[in-house]
Amino acid sequence: MLGSLFMVMCLSLMGVKTGVDKRLHRTAIALLGLFIGSRIQADELVGLVLWYPSVLAMLVYMGLMLIGGFWIFNRASLGRMNAIFALTPEA
Repeated sequence: MLGSLFMVMCLSLMGVKTGVDKRLHRTAIALLGLFIGSRIQADELVGLVLWYPSVLAMLVYMGLMLIGGFWIFNRASLGRMNAIFALTPEA
């Protein structure tokens, strides 16, 4: 994936118009969801029930960080879409 990403970046920097067909994008997202979903086992879901205080705390923390970060980036006059994309964590 990094090779194709690097190639598109180089072509884009050279001025070549790049883009992705919407149908291809939707198909790729569906396949990615299928691959991720097929890796989840039933005993892992039981673990979520056993660790519910930690899971709830993590969800509350993530919500607060998104709301707070969105507020900070909006106050910096970045615009709505830039604020949302600036809050996306990198993996």
